[in-house]
Amino acid sequence: MKITKQFAQTFADEWIRAWNDKDIDAIMNHYAEGVVFSSPFILKNQINDTGTIHGKSELRKYFAKALEKNPDLHFDLKHIMVGIKSITLIYLRKGTMLAAETMILNVGGKVAEGLSHYPVDVDL
Repeated sequence: MKITKQFAQTFADEWIRAWNDKDIDAIMNHYAEGVVFSSPFILKNQINDTGTIHGKSELRKYFAKALEKNPDLHFDLKHIMVGIKSITLIYLRKGTMLAAETMILNVGGKVAEGLSHYPVDVDL
């Protein structure tokens, strides 16, 4: 799929809103069934020893637990970056931690692979 400016803006706005509203259904609407998701927080929280989750149902469990553990979680979108088949959202997490999510999209515009990034000097 071609990522237009309008698609990128709408995707970013909806993704940020879903997280800030703590709406797990709206969050998961962005992800494909066979999604592969990697994050340093998967390692930090000892979900597994690879830092990667496979499949939408497992990702939903991980995100639901993250929302439960972080009732004050809030994202402030700073930049939207686009590639040929990916979007990177750069945002502040809880007002202080810079973060970036790179999402590789499938032809239907759903996240097939998600990659979370945090500053190297943050103790994760």
